[in-house]
Amino acid sequence: LLDSGPDDPEPRRQLLDRLGDAHFAQGELGQGLSVWQRALELAQTLGNCRAVAELKRKIGVTHWSLGDPDSAVTRFTDGLESLAGEGDCLEGARLYQELGRIAFRLGRHDEATGWAEKALGLGERLRAPDVVSHASNTIGLALARVGEIERGAEAVRRSLDTALAHDLPSAACRAYANLAVLY
Repeated sequence: LLDSGPDDPEPRRQLLDRLGDAHFAQGELGQGLSVWQRALELAQTLGNCRAVAELKRKIGVTHWSLGDPDSAVTRFTDGLESLAGEGDCLEGARLYQELGRIAFRLGRHDEATGWAEKALGLGERLRAPDVVSHASNTIGLALARVGEIERGAEAVRRSLDTALAHDLPSAACRAYANLAVLY
């Protein structure tokens, strides 16, 4: 499709984005990065700041998966900068959540809570159950790490309830596993 497909840059960007998703899902991280970089260049040329932010999030997640947390955080913060003046949007909420998740994994629990609370607030305003579930989980784990086990378990239970109510199996799985540890 890329060889014979649309010359129109927006459908081409969308096609490259989906191809990057497929490479990532198959564990072909380098190929995913390469394809997403091409999609990012098109999004930047088109001035599509939301697509730029979402692609930077995906690229950041891939850098984290490759063991490069600094590059991941840089991509996430670059993604947020690309949304300056855009107002509340799902792409921003997902970037906040990724920053919270990474901060938690790096042992920065206060920072993780701050980012996840931003994600949660925005996710609630936008009615984005995936963001609400993941952010609640991150908040719960950060609370538990600083000794607030009961409050942490309550937040993770909220994550699970949200995931189950909105058919989000990967978020539910994460919540179940974390609740088991907390209990």
